[in-house]
Amino acid sequence: MGFLNKFVLLLFLAIPNIVLSQDLVERIEAKDYQDQLSKINRAIENETANNDEKLSELYALKGTLLIELEKLDDALISLNRAIELNPQFAEAYSTRGRIFVGLNETIKAREDQKKAISMNENYAAAYSRLAFAEYRLEN
Repeated sequence: MGFLNKFVLLLFLAIPNIVLSQDLVERIEAKDYQDQLSKINRAIENETANNDEKLSELYALKGTLLIELEKLDDALISLNRAIELNPQFAEAYSTRGRIFVGLNETIKAREDQKKAISMNENYAAAYSRLAFAEYRLEN
């Protein structure tokens, strides 16, 4: 199961009020990212409950989709918004760190991974990404 599929699964488990259709999951699995990006944008626009945690998750998912579409600048904007809405969202920091690696801003990537780990010391992906950032800084 890829990162994006795991992320969608976490959305189902972590946010009881979020409704992602089976069609959405299947399209994500089929890498129909552009279509899913449109659906996520509509979900963000239609979010009226003022639930910052839910909006943060949607922006993080949007950022992840944008990474897959190689639109790193747009992905960074989405992840920044996710963090602004929920400053304790470890996964958003770690995902933003992935973007920083892609933008050759490795020091920022390292700091985001450290921040994610400080929020969730069991977040294995952040440790892996931190190790990669450290490696890039040494070479």
